Amino acid sequence: MRNPAIPAVFIGLIFFVSGLRFPYAVESGISLIGGITAPISMILLGVILARQRIKDAFTDARLLVPVAAKLLVVPIMTFLMLNFIIQNTLMLGVIVTLMAMPPAVLTVIFAEQFDADGFSAAKFIVVGTMLCAVTVPLVSLLL
Repeated sequence: MRNPAIPAVFIGLIFFVSGLRFPYAVESGISLIGGITAPISMILLGVILARQRIKDAFTDARLLVPVAAKLLVVPIMTFLMLNFIIQNTLMLGVIVTLMAMPPAVLTVIFAEQFDADGFSAAKFIVVGTMLCAVTVPLVSLLL
């Protein structure tokens, strides 16, 4: 509950369910801030990676298991579990494809926020993003 995103989700849910809207000036300000979050997170990732050699990301054997789990095991397990529940193949395909996407930059932000190893998280994202060019088509073949 200390994370500011949690209360924001509840506030957003209240606004969504009730149909309430912020005044235009507040809404446009929130929209502008929302528009810069992705570039800022990419800048943060770049700053962390700039401290080290990118080659180290691909030679770190500790990353193989988590990257394989994120890119292959999670989508396959999702498919195997939901295949019996979801009959709509398009819906199942979308869910499994989303599970096969590379790790989010939010991983680095959380690592930095909670005094964890931000560089290992950044390497995880870089390796996962590079390897998803191979794994996403493989998961698509499964579908």
